[in-house]
Amino acid sequence: FEGLKAHLQRQFVSELNLIPKGPVWSLIPEDQSFLIHSWNRERNTIMILDSSGKKVSHWSKYYRGLLARWILTHQKGDPKQVLKAVLPSCRITNMNDNQYGGKELVISVDAKRK
Repeated sequence: FEGLKAHLQRQFVSELNLIPKGPVWSLIPEDQSFLIHSWNRERNTIMILDSSGKKVSHWSKYYRGLLARWILTHQKGDPKQVLKAVLPSCRITNMNDNQYGGKELVISVDAKRK
């Protein structure tokens, strides 16, 4: 069992080798999707909503991390399997088609992070 970073490095090794050397902050564009535009597989995404239905940006990384940990722990990456995941303080409430040919999972936050 390996971490997410090692998994992604294997998946994107050719793209990673194309990234120029330099200061990290100068290499981070506002939209990183161009790094994988040549990737022909469908991509799955998530949208995180607070209890009032508004998109969450301030704790987005925390909830994405919970989901990534669940996927790696259970070795289940298919969106239909991930839809059944039990996560602390949030739940996956919906699955829709996305613009990348994959699925978008909607995570609703049940309570404030403690």
